[in-house]
Amino acid sequence: MKHTINDLSKRTDAICEAAGDAARVLQRFEGRCLNGWGILSDPSLRYADLHEAKQKIDAAIKLFTETAWPRTDADYESLERAHNRR
Repeated sequence: MKHTINDLSKRTDAICEAAGDAARVLQRFEGRCLNGWGILSDPSLRYADLHEAKQKIDAAIKLFTETAWPRTDADYESLERAHNRR
């Protein structure tokens, strides 16, 4: 395995944090973002929100794909043995 248990845990935290941040940004669409005609009241601000959320998601996806995740029980056992040796 390329990564340690601690490294995988940190990567997992970072991915979850980025996903949560993106979700919070997208929540800005809830509430009063429409005018009386049902049109975005500030399209440039909503565009910026979408862009910000996409950047956070892209960062999470990049970290996800760069990580050598354990796939089998043997992978996890190997990680645990290496962790316990330290």
